[in-house]
Amino acid sequence: MGKWMPLFVLLISFILSSCTSDENDIPSENQAIKVIILQGVQYRVTEETIDVKAIEQKVGQVHSYSNKRGEHYIVDAFSNAFPVGTELYKIKDDQVDLAIAVQTNALYLRAVKR
Repeated sequence: MGKWMPLFVLLISFILSSCTSDENDIPSENQAIKVIILQGVQYRVTEETIDVKAIEQKVGQVHSYSNKRGEHYIVDAFSNAFPVGTELYKIKDDQVDLAIAVQTNALYLRAVKR
């Protein structure tokens, strides 16, 4: 039995370590901040709603999504909070490089440059 104990401990350790979740699957604290990257500009999505009358032309849509910590995308139209296909719009009287609107269900949320 004494001869097999180190092997047994090693086997148990291996089994237990493979049962734990990947830490990259856990959103980081920073991902409480909803982010959109569009045309190289990073926006922080706020809870401020935009009236539909202030919505102008579509400027893009989310093409890539991930909520995994440590994943950094150099693709355009990325979000850590909104699914692929979420539409992004220009806001009347705002420059696109400073703020955009994110369509969520029937609402539009303001996203501001970080």
